[in-house]
Amino acid sequence: YNLNKVNFNKKFYVLEGPFDSMFFENSLAVCGSDAFSVLASINCPKTNAVIVFDNEPRNGQIVNSVNRFIENGWKVCIWPDFYEHKDVNKAVLSGMTFSEVNHIVDEHTYSGTTAKLKLSLWRKDAH
Repeated sequence: YNLNKVNFNKKFYVLEGPFDSMFFENSLAVCGSDAFSVLASINCPKTNAVIVFDNEPRNGQIVNSVNRFIENGWKVCIWPDFYEHKDVNKAVLSGMTFSEVNHIVDEHTYSGTTAKLKLSLWRKDAH
């Protein structure tokens, strides 16, 4: 969703759902959690990408997908403990502003060993 409008030459966000992606400037949605395959099929550049999965630390498929992106050198958002919403849409519906959600994502985007550490702290027995 929104692939034809994304500028890959500046920071862009990759989210699971179309509703979530509407809250970010320069974003696209992969319409599911198999984002890796979708992005590979379009030769998506990872340099400016931020991968934002739903906040489901008990979902093994999500945890494995986040780990796969980290292993392949992508930047990922690892939601902080204080963020209690399942996804971006639910956060906005609860009263958070677009800019608050964007700020949380930007402040909690990691790569490499830091991302691995943050993922190990975020996941909740999702093996």
